[in-house]
Amino acid sequence: MQSIGQHAAWQRHHRRLCKKLSTFLSMAQFQPGDQSVQSQSLLLCHLLLEHFSDLGGGALQQGIEIGANGGTVEHISERNVLLSLLPHPEPQQSPPLPLFLAKEHSHELIQALSSRSVNNDWVIYSSSLHPIGHGVFPRASRYFNHSCSPSAVQVYTFDEAGPIMHIKALKNLSAGEEITVTYIDPAHPYDVRKKALDSTYGFECHCRKCQSDKELLPSISVPPSSDAIVSLYPTLIRHVIPSLELTGTSEALPEVDPILPPHLLTLLSPSHLPYLSEAFSKAAHSETPKEETHGLGLALLAMYFVIYPPYYPLIGRSFALSISHRFTCSLTPMRLALS
Repeated sequence: MQSIGQHAAWQRHHRRLCKKLSTFLSMAQFQPGDQSVQSQSLLLCHLLLEHFSDLGGGALQQGIEIGANGGTVEHISERNVLLSLLPHPEPQQSPPLPLFLAKEHSHELIQALSSRSVNNDWVIYSSSLHPIGHGVFPRASRYFNHSCSPSAVQVYTFDEAGPIMHIKALKNLSAGEEITVTYIDPAHPYDVRKKALDSTYGFECHCRKCQSDKELLPSISVPPSSDAIVSLYPTLIRHVIPSLELTGTSEALPEVDPILPPHLLTLLSPSHLPYLSEAFSKAAHSETPKEETHGLGLALLAMYFVIYPPYYPLIGRSFALSISHRFTCSLTPMRLALS
């Protein structure tokens, strides 16, 4: 379905950009390896071509007026919904644009749309949970606030029009309870999340997870060695997922205890999760004994239970990876995360 969406986009406007893409991306404004600026530029190009190619800069004032007057979202055009989104609170320099787009649109429109695209940029994930692009989903930006401990998660499907965002609850929600999603990966350490949210979206998160992580920071020490880390994994697994059955069938996640005791807090060190992920990946693609690989997978699964809310998709992915080395296990992990 992704290829169908790409074909439709090509017919609508991408061919205008793609003819000039290699020249555009080789401009001096782009530093080698600066994927962030490139993605911002391409996203802005897409928004201008998709929603403003027939109006130039003339839609700017109309769009802001409609948004400011509280018009019903369902009854105003996509471009006006875009321009009614909150801009980044700090002045933003627009990313580079191909010359033909810079000439077609006013500086005022480009600046307004750029500030809003930066502040409402969503990472698009494939069905295998790998990031494949960026997009602006105006209604999602208007309806769902951020939390590092969200009550829902965004997943994507694809049709001929492009990616479609679906919001799926991670828990039972009470009437009137706010539905929150996360704008960033909640696996990042507190200080990394704080910096990312401030620089990208211009706010500080005060959710339950942030408050807890902030209080724990002074108690988290850097593990002295990789051997010391690995020696903690059996205790970690027994503590977090004591009821995990490795045989039989189940469609329910095991009972977990995501609160680590003091002697395991070192595993929350910012350097630990990347270390464990890499160790498991190397073991899974080498001749490492199956039991050792499986142990690393379960440790990674336990850490995901600590870091992510229940039924978060990455837990399901880790579940699938960690049990794939046990031929006696017949669980259906991805259904756990996405059903």
